[in-house]
Amino acid sequence: MYQSHMGADYELIETPAVLKSIVKALRGEPVIAVDLEADSMYHFQEKVCLLQLAFGKVNAVIDPLQVQDLSPLKPVFADAGVQKVFHGADYDVRSLYRDFQIEINNLFDTEHFDPGIRNPNDTVVAAQIPQPGRSLFLRLRMTQ
Repeated sequence: MYQSHMGADYELIETPAVLKSIVKALRGEPVIAVDLEADSMYHFQEKVCLLQLAFGKVNAVIDPLQVQDLSPLKPVFADAGVQKVFHGADYDVRSLYRDFQIEINNLFDTEHFDPGIRNPNDTVVAAQIPQPGRSLFLRLRMTQ
């Protein structure tokens, strides 16, 4: 079900059937942006509460409290031919493995990239993310 929040369209994944359709849509995508949210600040036994995937023109928000079996995503995350882009990946990688036994190959962590290009006023950073056969450019607007 597509929804919109603050001008951004996304698909909320709350059933195994819709998760499988998203996994099918992921086939052939060279790059997937990934982020997750967990409740580690308020619970002793932390858990992943939200998984966000962006690829092509799709923004998917997966609710693992509703869809507890994320095993259909395992082949996607294991596929070395698909680059997974995270920011601050260390916690996310540990959490995905701890909660769902998802292993990740071909990970790029934007927290550790070396800014290659800066404009004169230092407000935009651009970096080339290496990818077999093509390049993906990431542009971040810095606010401070």
